[in-house]
Amino acid sequence: MLFQNVVHYKTLIFRVSNWYWRKCVFNCVNLNNVTIPNSISIIASSTFSGCSSLSTIKLPDGLTSINTAAFSACSSLEYIDLPEGLKNIGESAFAACSKLKEMNFPSSVTEIGVNAFSDCDSIVSIAIPSKVSTLSAETFRNCDKLQYVVIPDSVNEIGNYAFADCPSLETVIMPASIQESRIATGIFNSCPKLTVVVKS
Repeated sequence: MLFQNVVHYKTLIFRVSNWYWRKCVFNCVNLNNVTIPNSISIIASSTFSGCSSLSTIKLPDGLTSINTAAFSACSSLEYIDLPEGLKNIGESAFAACSKLKEMNFPSSVTEIGVNAFSDCDSIVSIAIPSKVSTLSAETFRNCDKLQYVVIPDSVNEIGNYAFADCPSLETVIMPASIQESRIATGIFNSCPKLTVVVKS
């Protein structure tokens, strides 16, 4: 918890080992620019949670996992470049990033956790990576501007309320191979504009 609640830092550049990195927890409301070294493979839980001014972050090329709530409530973050090789996006990893408009999902991603992008009010479209097999519960719940979603053939299970409360959602393309029994409760609850669900 080296820098938790420190309010005067605006830029941080780390040159530390993974062991030291896992000891860092943030709630630095004025932090806006972070560079993480390529030696880091895991961003630990809640590392940048609550950094409400964070707008620019350079992720390391060797990153494999973004853990629970790592970037939750980073309400100034508009874009994030997720590196190839990333496999896990943890529970609530980017939840409540209200200005997040765009992120590139690398093909290496295999897991997207519960609530990972819930309350991301500015995302317009999503293409789920082709190695993901399960869409977790509430993954994109309450994404106000989300309009278009592509679900690949690799997905065979969709969790509760995965896209619920997305009032702008109009089109979802999903594979016919998903068995009805593997589609959970209310995945499109309160999506009043959803008129087309195309099965590829």
